[in-house]
Amino acid sequence: MNRHSSTEAEPAGTGQLYPVSISSLILVFAAALIVLFAFGMVFVGLRSSQEADRRARENDLTLFENTLNSRFMLLARDQHALAAWNAYFAHGAAKAGAMSGADAMVNALWYEFGHDRTLLIGPDGRLLAYAREGMVVEAPDAIPLDADLKMLIDKALARYRAEPGAPPGSLFEAAFQRIEDQPALLSAMVLTDPAQPEKAPGVLISVKFIDGDLLEYLNAQLSFTALSFNANPPDDLPPTHRLLTSLSGQKLGAFLWADNYPGAAIWSVIWPLIVLIGLVMAMAGLLIARKLGGMTNVVERSERRTRHMARHDSLTGLANRLHFGEELKAAVDLLPGTPFAIIACDLDRFKAVNDTFGHAAGDKVIRDVAVRMSETVDQAGLVSRTGGDEFIILMRGTSDARDLAELGRRLIAAISAPIVLDDGAVTDVGASLGIAQAPQCGDNAASIMRAADEALYEAKETGRGRLVFTGDRLLRQAAEN
Repeated sequence: MNRHSSTEAEPAGTGQLYPVSISSLILVFAAALIVLFAFGMVFVGLRSSQEADRRARENDLTLFENTLNSRFMLLARDQHALAAWNAYFAHGAAKAGAMSGADAMVNALWYEFGHDRTLLIGPDGRLLAYAREGMVVEAPDAIPLDADLKMLIDKALARYRAEPGAPPGSLFEAAFQRIEDQPALLSAMVLTDPAQPEKAPGVLISVKFIDGDLLEYLNAQLSFTALSFNANPPDDLPPTHRLLTSLSGQKLGAFLWADNYPGAAIWSVIWPLIVLIGLVMAMAGLLIARKLGGMTNVVERSERRTRHMARHDSLTGLANRLHFGEELKAAVDLLPGTPFAIIACDLDRFKAVNDTFGHAAGDKVIRDVAVRMSETVDQAGLVSRTGGDEFIILMRGTSDARDLAELGRRLIAAISAPIVLDDGAVTDVGASLGIAQAPQCGDNAASIMRAADEALYEAKETGRGRLVFTGDRLLRQAAEN
């Protein structure tokens, strides 16, 4: 049904000015900003906590390495105290005095310094003495010199040769090795005979097992949470660990401790801030969006009204000449495949209504006629007012003469019915119709309109209150009967 509301009402039928309302866009934009902010804060929080944990892990590992190195240094310091005590060189490795000197050295390393094992390696690389718990065991079969021990001895000697001017006992090599199937810390120090410096050196190796005593020492220095040693560590070690390997790459075990890093504390502070700031931003964004949305809705309604008024008659709400011209052009573009018709209409006796009852009554008549025409045509066509008492109807999709004649008679009857004015007076008007069919009357807007105007002129000249077709006189006569 055609729209015929006055300009005082909200224009309808014009469609939404924008695909999405501006207020909705503002809300979406505000929500996107809030989500972006939240993701940014979460990203910063995660990165901050991860970076804090990473740095804390690095610091812990550095501290652990330094503490292990200090324990190696203690082993070397104990060895250094005996570095010049080379009785086995003075007396010969095979003499009883050499073993007595070894006993004295082992006793010192065991009782005074708490070394778990001691190995004396001769200049020829053979094991001269092996001691455990303060007792010297028969050598050389007491313990095999495996590849790891030989590598450690070679490293100690190579360092000694690289620094020939170093004082006795100042050079040592440290390593993690497995002794008697137990992981241990080893310190190897070169021993020389001060009285015979040209004599080939030997090597003193001290062993400190990784056991409760070492863990107690490490805990005292580090205060790590739940520090422990696992001789058979899993493949998926936690971040807080220090894996031990021998010189040959054999896995010996791993020190493990509990993760007590600041990342969780940082995150516990950042997360409430994210929620709080997000809520504040959401409330502020909602208020701003509502305010801007209200303002944009007013502007949008005003633009819709302006757009509607530009294409509709202000008195009747019908399509105006501009709107009708657009629809006529669209209909012409569909010719010849889709026929249509134009019905030009002038009111009869309208000037008498204005002269008798005044222009306000004339406006009332025009509005009532517009309603009656719209209701009669309904969805079959577009009713427009092009000025004064002139109306034009575009009938889409049909040019059948009988159907158009029937519609024309119903239009004349509806328009001619009495009209009650605002003051209660009753008046009436008539209507003359000129009908032009397309494409029979032309294939362009100008020729079709000219044909409709000619038919309307003939209808008014031949008695008014009539409908006249342009074209075949026989069709006009059939329509008049």
